Amino acid sequence: MRGTALTRSVTSTASILVLTMTLLAFSMAPGQAPKKKVKKPVAKATNAANAALVKQGSQVYGKFCVVCHGANGIGDDGPKLSGIELSDGGITSTVKNGRKGGMPSFAGKIKDGEIKAVIAYIRSLKK
Repeated sequence: MRGTALTRSVTSTASILVLTMTLLAFSMAPGQAPKKKVKKPVAKATNAANAALVKQGSQVYGKFCVVCHGANGIGDDGPKLSGIELSDGGITSTVKNGRKGGMPSFAGKIKDGEIKAVIAYIRSLKK
């Protein structure tokens, strides 16, 4: 008797598991992919602290970046930076390490705080 009750319990559990997996498999429409995370746009500088950072970034940009990326980040020899979708970390890495066949490294030439200011300036530019 005891073995029969255990067999029924295991069979019931297995049936529920199969039913759950089947429902899960059919709950997604054919060809429907999982939703991708959407990047939120970075807010433009609006307060006094950010305005000061943007101003500093504009000065650093004028000294190091404008030659290749053009006035107001419109692009020239280097790519357009206004409206860039690269993360702050990606921009920082590119500034520090450069890009093979393109941008030189500015490690030791532009300080971390200055890179942050340049990023604030770039984010403030109109697309």
